[in-house]
Amino acid sequence: MSTSQGEKSSVNWRMLVGIAALVIAVILIAENSQDATVKVLWATVDMPLWILLAITFVLGGITGWFVKARRVRRGS
Repeated sequence: MSTSQGEKSSVNWRMLVGIAALVIAVILIAENSQDATVKVLWATVDMPLWILLAITFVLGGITGWFVKARRVRRGS
């Protein structure tokens, strides 16, 4: 069946892209288990690279959520 332009598609592209990004992130995190040295301002921290990648992914998700929430509040 084809859908007319007025009907919504049954495929939720935003959800599919989000799931694909999550799968890629999990693979990236799982493949990188070596240690990394991170310098943040005055602190130097040694940690497994997978933890650093996981933290970066979570912070990116939180940032995206805040930006979306701000856009919704502004009405744009």
